[in-house]
Amino acid sequence: MLCCVCGTVCLGTDFGINHGHLEQPWQRYEMYRKMYTNCTYVDGNLEILFLDGEHHYDMTFLKVCIYYEQSFIVVTL
Repeated sequence: MLCCVCGTVCLGTDFGINHGHLEQPWQRYEMYRKMYTNCTYVDGNLEILFLDGEHHYDMTFLKVCIYYEQSFIVVTL
C-alpha cells in the first residue's frame, strides 16, 4: 500500500462520551468530514462518535493513510 510521506496534520479530538449531546448527528458528521478530509496525520485521537443509523454517512474522506501515535481511533454509531 502506498501512503503519503508528507501531508496534512490535523488536530485530533478528546470528546469521549461527553460529545454526544452537542449537536445533531448530521452536524457531527459534517464537523468530522471537515476535520479529517485530506488529513494524513492526526495529532491526538481520531474519534467519530454518535452518528445515527437513519442517515447514510459517506466515510470516504477517511480513505487516505492516516498516521497516529500515542492516541487511538474510535469509529462508532
